[in-house]
Amino acid sequence: MKQQYHEPSYDATQTDKCEKYATVTFNKSPFYGQQARILKQIAGRHPELQLEMPGGEKIRVDLMWTDYRKIESMRSTHCIDLEQASRIIQFLEYLGSK
Repeated sequence: MKQQYHEPSYDATQTDKCEKYATVTFNKSPFYGQQARILKQIAGRHPELQLEMPGGEKIRVDLMWTDYRKIESMRSTHCIDLEQASRIIQFLEYLGSK
């Protein structure tokens, strides 16, 4: 006998319990203080989130403009070239002597 699985019909009013949300925290943004559903996480040098706002607008914002910090692999990393350290120290000493 073939087993049947019940699949609920799509209902736009239902919210998925595992959906992720972020609040825009950049105070100069027109979306400041609004909570939005995360559609996509964009990794890179400056990680971004693609958000769907409550009004239906889709926007992309820098990760740092939100309160969302659950993206371990998307954290921006800065590289320091240690071979240049002596030049940097010399430059800082030069500036300090002025």
